[in-house]
Amino acid sequence: MAGHEGFLTVQLAAPVTITAVSLEHVPQSVTDDPRSAPRTFRIIGHRLGTSAQQIAADPTHGDVVAEGMYSITAPRARQHYTATSSGPYWAVTLEVLSNHGSPNFTCIYKLGVAGEPV
Repeated sequence: MAGHEGFLTVQLAAPVTITAVSLEHVPQSVTDDPRSAPRTFRIIGHRLGTSAQQIAADPTHGDVVAEGMYSITAPRARQHYTATSSGPYWAVTLEVLSNHGSPNFTCIYKLGVAGEPV
């Protein structure tokens, strides 16, 4: 992602009711500059019936499933967040609202979505 804000939309393997999400950046112990880690973010769920074209036109249109702050000083690089919306969803958008100070890009190592199949 260029700069400190951006979007990443992924289609899920199957529609699910999301129970939790996880976000991971390279551990601070193995990077010279952890400022590219996301800081504040939200996960937006896209319900069945929402088309890919609608998501492409406005990736923030949907249900806020989770919001959080990623800590670069946490003991684990993978951090978990509880979902607050029911679904079912067939796709999710990670909306990065800020990072830890990099003016050029934001780096995400892994995005995980856990849930119950519908």
